Amino acid sequence: MEEMGEFEGMMGYQHVLTSPVRDAQLALHGLHDRAYVLVDGNFVQVIKREEEKSFPITGQSTLTILVENMGYMAWLSQGLGDYSNEYKGLNNVTVNGEILEKWKHYKMGTDKLLDLDSDNNDSLDSDKYHNETAERHYYNKKPLLSNGPAVFSGELQLTSSELLDTFVDTSCWSKGFLVVNGHVVGRYWPEAGPQYTLYVPGVFWKEGVNKVTVVELQSQCPDLTLTLTDEHVIDGPVNGDVI
Repeated sequence: MEEMGEFEGMMGYQHVLTSPVRDAQLALHGLHDRAYVLVDGNFVQVIKREEEKSFPITGQSTLTILVENMGYMAWLSQGLGDYSNEYKGLNNVTVNGEILEKWKHYKMGTDKLLDLDSDNNDSLDSDKYHNETAERHYYNKKPLLSNGPAVFSGELQLTSSELLDTFVDTSCWSKGFLVVNGHVVGRYWPEAGPQYTLYVPGVFWKEGVNKVTVVELQSQCPDLTLTLTDEHVIDGPVNGDVI
């Protein structure tokens, strides 16, 4: 990612298969930090940084990999370490042991995440390959978003007396980013814990219509809701299996 001039957010990698594959073993090498894998536009797998494993894929035309930068070690920013060991992105990708070449790259920094919600953007075009009849895949016992990471937006009407500091409860969602009126509030990851709410300062709100956007990377909330609360939950249960 750094070689592309991107130091935050995500990077998209897209490869056109030279021929269809069936039950071929796909492996991601040197992954930093987390990958979301789509085959022909269908979300099939989530891979953690610590996992150097292969998994079977079946596809006709396109392989898409979204790699998330989950941050740098604090001591690196103080000049106490080697950034070359903490690069973000991928070293290479193999299918049945053969390295795939000729990739398209898409810079998706946090300032561009909302482009996923636009009909006029140059982000990944994997949706055109999506097969509605494809098998639904699961991660952490939840169904993955069929088309991959997605944007969900809603509106909230506020009066001048309601422009107050608050917390947004994201516990119904899986992993992603929360945006309020164009301000990236932060990341949420209630599946991992222990933080389940995000603080939204009153200055982010405005009188009238407010837009609240969730950039969800894995699985959507079943009822597509967010809750405003006066309680900050930062010491909830921890699920180390998903980290």
